[in-house]
Amino acid sequence: MVERWRFALTLPAIVLRASSCSTTDPLNTSEITSATPPQFASRDNSIIADAVGRASLGDAPMAWANPSTGSAGVIRDVTIAEVRPNCRNFMTTLRTLSGETRTRGVACLQPDGSWDAELLLRR
Repeated sequence: MVERWRFALTLPAIVLRASSCSTTDPLNTSEITSATPPQFASRDNSIIADAVGRASLGDAPMAWANPSTGSAGVIRDVTIAEVRPNCRNFMTTLRTLSGETRTRGVACLQPDGSWDAELLLRR
């Protein structure tokens, strides 16, 4: 019987405390900023360029990863760049601890046989 009384006395106190926590003040959103997309490290360019050079033309996915930066992604939509000979257009994802983004780029075969990528980052 004592337990019922103790519960009956405690419940109104809990409700009273919870109601004092609410507010009707408007939410101030002026300090909220949009998240900036992850950025490619310049050291990722050579990894991405080599992967584009090895990738098959078309939509077959080609994974890439850079252990030194922790960045990784998947290359898709590899096509021949009509404007520049020995170049390929592509799309890639970039995954880092700060998030994931997608970007397009162009990778070109260099005279020494290596590939160089130019990334067109979305902002």
